[in-house]
Amino acid sequence: MIGMSFFVVCFALPISFLHMLSRHSRRNLAVFILTLAGLALAAEAYADRAVHSRDSRLFSVVGEDARSVGFVRDAAVQFEIRASRYFAAPSFRSTILLRLLPEHATISEQGSAPQVHVSDMGLITGSIVWNEATSLESVCRLIAEAYLSQLAFYESGQQGVERLPAWLVIAMQHDLLVALRPVVSSVWAQAASLQDGMPIDMLLKGDLSLFDAQEMSHDPFWFFRALLGRLPERVERESFFRRLLREEWRLEDWVPLVDPFVMALRQDNPEGDLVMMTELEKLTIWWSWARGHQVVRHRSFYETILESQQLLQGLIQLEIPDLELQGRGGLRQLWQRREQPEIVAIVEARITLLASRMERMNPLYFNAAHSLAVLYQILLREQSTTPDFIRALTDFLSDYEDARDLARSVGEHLRISLEF
Repeated sequence: MIGMSFFVVCFALPISFLHMLSRHSRRNLAVFILTLAGLALAAEAYADRAVHSRDSRLFSVVGEDARSVGFVRDAAVQFEIRASRYFAAPSFRSTILLRLLPEHATISEQGSAPQVHVSDMGLITGSIVWNEATSLESVCRLIAEAYLSQLAFYESGQQGVERLPAWLVIAMQHDLLVALRPVVSSVWAQAASLQDGMPIDMLLKGDLSLFDAQEMSHDPFWFFRALLGRLPERVERESFFRRLLREEWRLEDWVPLVDPFVMALRQDNPEGDLVMMTELEKLTIWWSWARGHQVVRHRSFYETILESQQLLQGLIQLEIPDLELQGRGGLRQLWQRREQPEIVAIVEARITLLASRMERMNPLYFNAAHSLAVLYQILLREQSTTPDFIRALTDFLSDYEDARDLARSVGEHLRISLEF
């Protein structure tokens, strides 16, 4: 009844009132209505149960377990950072609702498999059953599919959602998984070096079930990373992906991206009859080279300086308005609030994320990452004292500033070296 009452109230707004608003104000009002509609539906789904909610810039995560909600929210933030490098965000956007449902829930014909629903008005709701069997990969799929479904809807409505390229969903799913668990790309690269790549036409036309059935195939990820190499400028990427989501693509639409490579190959092999090649043959040649190149690149073990730096910056930010914690200054306030359940859940989730990334942390930031993990562990340890916390906080801040100074020096040295 909550959801129905909400819609009755919203759509009873006088038309004369709407005409009084500017176009920008009407758009903001629409976003507000869609967001509240999603929250109203979420309230109905969790009737008579305690619910926790955490918001990021694009997502609202709701569920019964505060730690799980915090973890998914942090994963969503990592996704937002990565997606902003590839896609142009539409000016009109409603919050994407992600629901972590109780263990006994059934959300699709496949039982507990993650599901994304797009309403006729473009409201995106992603649902996943949350239990011990829930994998990080399925969480990444939920976030990626929900985000891309929203972009596709704003570009081409429901038709855009229906023809959303499955390879792009899988690619963004794995892109997020690599951001959260960097070591997996090395594992994938080792496996890919022993396997043949998926045919390019199958990759471009395949649906989600095709990629799910081939568990060892991460070719959409290799294809996506290779594609970014053909689109070095951010403006190029945004324009390309907007067109990809707006139009129905055929094989010949991909050829202009690989023609420069094919022409270079022709110069190296003048005897080859490249002029008579079909679109599929050109794409196959490029894909064979590009896949091998990406596999070799991802055998590198350590993160880049920038990747490790961005991770730590995210883990020391505490944007929790309800608890009056803001920015890096929030670290100093944690000690007095260390027993609050919300704080405990956040700190535990960040320790887990740090532990998963420590092995591949860039050496410049390894000490700072270790110091931050120690600081968070001291917050959770019952026998810790105030001097323990102050000492750990001082050590972390010192290591973090040293790492940043050294990173700047390395960057400056590389810049000077390139100039000469």
